Amino acid sequence: IVVGAVAGVLRVADCDRTHVTVAARRIVVSNSLEVVHYCYTPHPPLLVGDNRSCQFAPYNTLYVGLHGDLLAAGLGVAATSEDGQRQLQCGPNRWKHPVEVSKLELPQIHSEGVAINEDWTETAVLLPALEFRILFIPVEDEDGGMGNGDSDGAGATVPPDVGMDGAIDTETEDTFAGADIPISSPTAPSYEGGGLSSPPATPPRGDETSQTPQEESSYCHQLSELMQQCPFRLPQEYERRALGCAERVRSVHQAIKEELPPELQDALEEELNRGFREWLVSSGNLRQVLDLVHLAEMR
Repeated sequence: IVVGAVAGVLRVADCDRTHVTVAARRIVVSNSLEVVHYCYTPHPPLLVGDNRSCQFAPYNTLYVGLHGDLLAAGLGVAATSEDGQRQLQCGPNRWKHPVEVSKLELPQIHSEGVAINEDWTETAVLLPALEFRILFIPVEDEDGGMGNGDSDGAGATVPPDVGMDGAIDTETEDTFAGADIPISSPTAPSYEGGGLSSPPATPPRGDETSQTPQEESSYCHQLSELMQQCPFRLPQEYERRALGCAERVRSVHQAIKEELPPELQDALEEELNRGFREWLVSSGNLRQVLDLVHLAEMR
């Protein structure tokens, strides 16, 4: 589930085995099971009630209108660089400092009766970098890219309420104003170019010198575009993971092109498509594909 920028509070309640991508001023998770939150938030996420195996990770996607949504929600500010280019700047992301409210209410006590106050307010529920995935949203701008599409800051917003077995709701900041957790903010990271750092250039090898951008893997091309235009920087270990996946895709793509004759390439493609269709049915993910097809027909 991808939710547009939320100016107030995003509440994730009674959700099971769900992935949520969101930029919100505050995130509150209650009574949820195995939910992974890929998020940007300037405040520590709060866990309330009975939450089990919930994890947090840095923001992992880019969609047309994101920059405008962040400006409209007050989560980013427009700035002008020294060379006169407009950039979107956001504050530090507190995704890796989730707070379990029950620990604030019932702190652990030493046998001597002294309360423990060494980092007991934070819960270690961070998604390992090896499990991090970039999410590509199949919606492009008029130029066929994943650009922000809102240089004037007037982007379309995504409806905040998402219906599902559980509930994901947004509330105004005033309804949760009294729950600010006094944790010191780290130094804000630099936002060079207003986005993630670009993937390092790979030196050409052999006949790669004549390879055109159209021949490059579409996955690698879209990943490079996402990392350049997304306003949130990935931590180094997560960025390294994303680039490693792109390099493996590029290597496989090149090996297939160079080592298999055209007829075997066609046979391999058909076999991969057949296996993918079987996986869609067996895993229950076919419904998501049908939903996307329905949305495309509506457009």
